[in-house]
Amino acid sequence: MRHMIRALAAFLAITTAMAASANAKFLSPDTMDPTVAGVGTNRYAYSGNNPINNSDPNGHLFDAPEGSGDVGAGWDSYVGQDQDGKIQDLGSDRFGHFAGWDQDFMLGTKIRRDKKGYFDAEVPANLPPSDKIASVAGTFAGAKGKYTEFGYGGTVTTPFGTWARNTNKCNCFVGTVLDLAGQPVPNVFYGREIPASIRSITGLGHAPSAAGWAAGNFMNYSPIPGKGYRPGDIVAARGINFTTATGHTGIVTATDGRGNITQSVGAEASGVKAGQFGSPSFQKRRAKTFRGWGGARRK
Repeated sequence: MRHMIRALAAFLAITTAMAASANAKFLSPDTMDPTVAGVGTNRYAYSGNNPINNSDPNGHLFDAPEGSGDVGAGWDSYVGQDQDGKIQDLGSDRFGHFAGWDQDFMLGTKIRRDKKGYFDAEVPANLPPSDKIASVAGTFAGAKGKYTEFGYGGTVTTPFGTWARNTNKCNCFVGTVLDLAGQPVPNVFYGREIPASIRSITGLGHAPSAAGWAAGNFMNYSPIPGKGYRPGDIVAARGINFTTATGHTGIVTATDGRGNITQSVGAEASGVKAGQFGSPSFQKRRAKTFRGWGGARRK
């Protein structure tokens, strides 16, 4: 009996140190950056001062009781606070636009075009590489049709090459996501990887093609043999022939418990979109177009 009392006392001490639910406030401030949308300047707020209807298990962002995001299946919706500490109902969308940035409100990733038209990003440094990659890709898709320059008729200039109009840009998008996520972009020249420093000095090389990513043999990436994916992985396939497709590649943003892709993000004909490229149903449906499924994972 005394052991039970001691255990209960310890549990109460721990939970009391975390939050005072009667006042709907944490006893210690949120450690996340208060400028991140969903955190707010009131860093002691617990579940939006509504502990009956909301929960805030990690003290950073709290979950509303309903829904899941339409970009990134399985990610819960939540209500956050804007920079004035006012309640901001983000509905069922994890992604949105705030203070001039397209944002992942849950992880704090931000992307935008700068004044010169180049892509700019702020990605929390404490995230693992896989989360950085998936979050950047999801934030692009969450803008819902905004980034049309990645479409067939667009033009994109990046640190690792320029893609002109009337070209497929799936590999351009993957390279852009990796670059904005602070991850290395392999440099390929005539089918072989060469140091990225050569590209910066001489301009030789380019981001891997879809077929290159399907093989996945790059210095900083481990190959994936077409199954067992995780969010943040690169999924790719070669085309059957050049009349149907040269191949396609994208970023995995959601999987089921068996490693099957349930959602990926890539550059389509009209721009960046979330879809099911790489999922078992997609592979079966498009078996006459794509083969050699594989990809790569950041080491």
